[in-house]
Amino acid sequence: MFELNFIFMELLLLLSVIILIFFYSIISTDVFITSLALLIFIVLIIPYQILLNELKILVFDNNLDNLLIFKLVFLYSWLINVFIGISLLIELVYLFISG
Repeated sequence: MFELNFIFMELLLLLSVIILIFFYSIISTDVFITSLALLIFIVLIIPYQILLNELKILVFDNNLDNLLIFKLVFLYSWLINVFIGISLLIELVYLFISG
């Protein structure tokens, strides 16, 4: 159970870092900062997906897959990452076109 909590906290910490990078990119209107934020997002999404898959395996092994919190984490973490990736890409394209 400790491993499940530890991976869950790592997942939330990594998600908070991704969200902070997204907010910093939204605040700044520089092409370099947005490009760097998109690159960091792409680099951080790989360990995030690995942790998410490991958490799914642990939740299934411990028969906790019917708890609502884990269903929400799996659904919304995917939606948040898709939203952040698409918005960073759209912002980068907009900055290249307008700049």
